[in-house]
Order: sequence, then C-alpha cells, then structure tokens
Amino acid sequence: MARSLGVTEAGDRLSMDALANGLVSRRLLLVLATFEQLVGSEPFLVELLATGRPLKVPVTSRTVFRLSGKQTYPVPPLTLPTSDRVVLTGKLAAFEVVQLFVTRSRAVLPAFVVTDATALAMAANCRPLGGLPLAIERAAERSNRPPPPAMLARLDYSLPPLVRVPLDRPARQWTLRSAFGWSYDLLDEAER
Repeated sequence: MARSLGVTEAGDRLSMDALANGLVSRRLLLVLATFEQLVGSEPFLVELLATGRPLKVPVTSRTVFRLSGKQTYPVPPLTLPTSDRVVLTGKLAAFEVVQLFVTRSRAVLPAFVVTDATALAMAANCRPLGGLPLAIERAAERSNRPPPPAMLARLDYSLPPLVRVPLDRPARQWTLRSAFGWSYDLLDEAER
C-alpha cells in the first residue's frame, strides 16, 4: 500500500504517520476487501486509524473483527425465486437476483424487457447460479446474445467462463470458475 502511494519507509519499519499522511493528502477511497485473508492484520488497521488523521476505511470481511468505533453492515444473500410457480413478471420482479439480472441485462441491451414468456427462463437461469451477484452479472452480460430460454439450454453447471476477460476486474473475477477457485483456496483443509 505504501509503495503504491509513494510513501517512503523509515528504516525497516513504515511510519504509520507517514502512511496516514499519504492517505489523507490524496483524494481516494481506501477499501480493504476480503480482509479475513490478512490474518493478524487487525493491529495494522488499529494503528493506522489511531494516528488521529481523518480516515474512514470501509473493510469487507467474512469474519467479524473487534475494533472500537467500527460500524458493521451485514450483507444478506440476494433473494432468489425457488419455485417455478413465481412466473408472473410482477411477482418475479420482487426478487433481488432478478432485479440485478434485469439491470445488468439492460446495461448491454437497453431494450431488454421481461415478459411472461421469458420470466420462467430468467428465473431458471438465476437459480443454478445460487444468487451469487458476480455469477448473475456475468450471465446478464450475455443478454444481448441468446434470449433467456436459449441461454438456459446452454447453461453448463460445471461453471465454464461466461464472458471474455473484463480488463477492469481482477483475474479472480474473470470467470465463475476462477471466482470459486479463489474462494476455495482461501479455505483450510477442514473447511474444504
């Protein structure tokens, strides 16, 4: 982080004041994503925030860590239609995965419309993806190709790549397989 900001180190130890000054002097948003990977890094964050600089650092983590002054915002899973009975477009629109699918589909195909004819196929497309936002986004980005019924016929539950490599995303987000593999690699043997 210090190297990216051009903050120089004092000897072997980086000065927290220097790092905090480097952060405050720039207009940036520092987000520490998947913080659970940085086992034992809580003291670093505590020390950084204790410098007295006006820093706010959003942190995402699968685990809760103890830090005074933190605010926790739980992120529940997206709601997902679990039954084929929810075929009517009006009812289907109440599910968050469908809302995300439609929003992302319209980003690539502005004329994308959910009809009663495509509603069942769209719900069926979302269901095997487990309501995972990244998976839903990847599938929806293909909305300008086959319509949802044709997409369902082509869905492979072994999770092949759904899109070409998006250049603005980390490699772990290029395909569903790499996203799952990256998460799987974070687990210890007992969790696997």
